[in-house]
Amino acid sequence: SDIGWPITHLATNLVNVDLSREARAVLGNLAPIEKDVDAQDGTHYILRVLPYRSEGHIVQGVVLTLSNVTTLKRAEAALVTANDQVSADLRRMSRLHEVSTRLASQGDLPSLLDEIISAAVDITSADMGHIQLIDETGVFTIAAQSGFQQPFLDFFKRVEADDAVLARRARVIVEDLT
Repeated sequence: SDIGWPITHLATNLVNVDLSREARAVLGNLAPIEKDVDAQDGTHYILRVLPYRSEGHIVQGVVLTLSNVTTLKRAEAALVTANDQVSADLRRMSRLHEVSTRLASQGDLPSLLDEIISAAVDITSADMGHIQLIDETGVFTIAAQSGFQQPFLDFFKRVEADDAVLARRARVIVEDLT
């Protein structure tokens, strides 16, 4: 039913695409056009506009082809996201390697503990963290921290270890301080 109608009368939901201008451009220089276009509903297409040649190779019009590449675009976006995640993971692993190199060499303990906290907060995407060391009298003191406010630091400046913690003689992780 659309045979013989001008291309300008065709209604599309394509965004920022003038099909008649694209057709005129191909007819004017006989060079095909291929480009990505989007529809109003979020669908992605590849638009190809080619000269239409008859059996005698006489140009008699244009052929417009729209190929739906929405799935491909979504896969491409997922690949970019995955690549960004791998890059972030590599950065974090490099950070761990730097810290482990420092552990293997001689260095001053306070700056090393600060670096460990900084790396741990970065690697885990935490907001804050701290390391407490226990002295020979059974008192925990904050040896390194990142992100804590002064009231917290003042409150936990010195914490007496209970006998159960001391008996374990192992690292203690408190998931929820409250």
